[in-house]
Amino acid sequence: MNVNKGDDYLIFSGSDEDTARLKKLLVQLDTPTGEVVVKGYVYEVGKNSSDSSALDMALSLLGGKIGISIAGPTLGNSLRIKSAALDIVASVLNSDGRFKVVTSPYTRVRSGAMARFVVGSDVPVLGSILTNGNGQSQQSVEYRSAGTIFEVSPRVRDKSVDVDLFQQISTFVATQTGVNGSPTLNKREIRTSLTVEDGEILVIGGLNDAKEDAAKTGLWFLPFPTSSSSSSSTSELLLILEVKRI
Repeated sequence: MNVNKGDDYLIFSGSDEDTARLKKLLVQLDTPTGEVVVKGYVYEVGKNSSDSSALDMALSLLGGKIGISIAGPTLGNSLRIKSAALDIVASVLNSDGRFKVVTSPYTRVRSGAMARFVVGSDVPVLGSILTNGNGQSQQSVEYRSAGTIFEVSPRVRDKSVDVDLFQQISTFVATQTGVNGSPTLNKREIRTSLTVEDGEILVIGGLNDAKEDAAKTGLWFLPFPTSSSSSSSTSELLLILEVKRI
């Protein structure tokens, strides 16, 4: 088998069997890598004791204002929407004060690659203690990201797109027990793999967070508080994601 290179092409000479193999290989090599546009909204949904899940709240709100078509059954904490544009869905949810946009990622990414969004800050955290050759110890410091972290890795198939998804909402707070010199990372995250059709809108709920706050007040000249109060709040993260092939 010989291959001669011309000015702008290759000339192949070989057996029929080798030629057939080369044709199959060229079909694979000449197929362009697929690309997709990924667009989404991450909401933090405030709830009270009488509210249902954020997914049910969104479905009720959308059903009352626009006609939507659910692609398949509602499974646990997710559903699929086909008959509405993403921006229209987001506009309806934005009109309700309980839905607060945390971030709205939008990017173009190649099949097999990964897109990553980080909105927040790098916080110094105490690491391991290192000892040099003189026996002197030194505390190392590591920087860790906190805020909103969103990662998506698509793989384009024939009629659908496989998506590896990672989402994290985190914040550092003062450590109350243990190592007081280093902050504590509070986070809510989800990592999942799923398959979506071109232009399909995926809605994923879950990741609840409950907070309890207590306060005491009193007169400055009294050694004890004269009144106390407490409050509680619950929120849930809701992700709306659309993947379109280019």
